[in-house]
Amino acid sequence: MARINPDGTYSGKVGNVVYFRRNGKTFMKEYKKPTDPKKPSQMSQRAKLTVASGFLSGFRKIIDTGYQGTETHSTGYQEALEYHMEHALREITAAGSEKPDFEVSIDKVKLSRGLIDTPQVDSCERAGNKILLNWVPTLGGIHNRLYDSLALVAYNQQTGVTVNYHVGCRDDGSGSTLLPDEFTEPVHLWVFYLNQEKNRQKHKQNVSGSIYLGEF
Repeated sequence: MARINPDGTYSGKVGNVVYFRRNGKTFMKEYKKPTDPKKPSQMSQRAKLTVASGFLSGFRKIIDTGYQGTETHSTGYQEALEYHMEHALREITAAGSEKPDFEVSIDKVKLSRGLIDTPQVDSCERAGNKILLNWVPTLGGIHNRLYDSLALVAYNQQTGVTVNYHVGCRDDGSGSTLLPDEFTEPVHLWVFYLNQEKNRQKHKQNVSGSIYLGEF
């Protein structure tokens, strides 16, 4: 139902027309009846959104670095959220259930994307809470630099997320990092290259895509 504003204009719905104000001006648009919120496709999208956003919430600061310079979304987080909803979930709906359910496919999680080539990791080992890495130190593509930093992200469902943004430079070929004391259980690991010196603005030139190393 519409209301009359002091200047004589309307706000709200009149018949099949909706009036609304923006920046002091009155606009109108055709009213479209909302689609059924219980349609399977809509229920599926809401379930995906809940699972993906719940998982990514612990990685927000990392995603802000890993998805910098987005060209297609308002924020890097929105880009990451869309990617994971489309590519990193698998359906686990129980037989006979009308409510769809999903879970994250950890091996498909992407914490970054960019123009630097992804790291080529030769080996990854865990000794207590120490992670030891060896990677290919050669320069490679035109977007790479010998001083690109190798970042490592560790995740455990109980203890959360920890990150070291400089395990070593590309040309080091090896490096190590120590997990916090509470990370006693196996962790999922990702690595990516980061180089904020390449472009002082947020840009895809500053980062590579992440790769999943497995559980250690």
